[in-house]
Amino acid sequence: YIQIAQHGYATRASTAFYPLYPLLIRLVATVTGSYVIAGAAISLASFVVAMALLHRLTVEELGLKAANATILLLAFAPLSFFFTAIYTESLFLATSVGCFYAARHGRWKLAALLAAGATATRVPGILAIAGLLYMWWRSDERPRSALIWLSLSALPLVAFSIYLDLHGYGLLASVENESLYGHKMDGPILTIYHAIKDTITWTYQGLQGRPVPDGLVTPMPIGLYDLIELIVLGISLATLAGAWRRLPKAYAIYASLVLTVSLWSTLPLLTLKSFDRYVLTLFPLWMVAGRWLQERRLLPAALGIEMVALVFY
Repeated sequence: YIQIAQHGYATRASTAFYPLYPLLIRLVATVTGSYVIAGAAISLASFVVAMALLHRLTVEELGLKAANATILLLAFAPLSFFFTAIYTESLFLATSVGCFYAARHGRWKLAALLAAGATATRVPGILAIAGLLYMWWRSDERPRSALIWLSLSALPLVAFSIYLDLHGYGLLASVENESLYGHKMDGPILTIYHAIKDTITWTYQGLQGRPVPDGLVTPMPIGLYDLIELIVLGISLATLAGAWRRLPKAYAIYASLVLTVSLWSTLPLLTLKSFDRYVLTLFPLWMVAGRWLQERRLLPAALGIEMVALVFY
């Protein structure tokens, strides 16, 4: 992101990263004098905004106790340090939560603007529009002007695609160039199949004392890494089912679409690599998990497990 902020999209591989975050880094760096400080400041500020909005939204949907639990659960998540790193997690969380919060209060222009921000931040941002359209359909008034604003929220993606095409990368470069990082488009069913298969394979080989692939960027044996990602997937699917029962359908629609996209591509060996990081920003799942743990008085135990894992990572 810092390289993009400094030099623009100078390589084909860089086109896999969306423009809003590096653009903000470039702007803020004119004040801070440092791209690193600018990136960290944007992430931290976005995280504060995101948590405040998520708390308000969860209070309105599930109550105060569930909101408090949700914020604690997300703040101490094992990979929550990404929220203050030079990554897009915080900015994406702030814009995605913000657009749903604005839409819930009938502020469609603001909702569309924030959805546009999410679209310009990460690939799944465009999927927020589906949830917002459902909220519009279920609202009492259904102003036609809202449809115009929501359709305009897709413009950043269109503009980015045209920009990449004009610079010789192609209209679909931001998706196609994921392959430069080893991603293969298999679809959710094959991804889950390979995840289970790889977990069993590498765990079995490790227990037998047979060699397993090394040189991977993971702090643990590959079999254990795959197993943890598979457990995160299982928890995510369970909380998604809870989202369909406990939350308005707009949230569940959005979460379902994002999970589907997150499972669309695989990596060799580490099939679900970074899946636990992608789940960080899927706020409907955290809302449901917070409510469930709070109701069963399991929040302290869950936070304890999270803190240990956070220190480890």
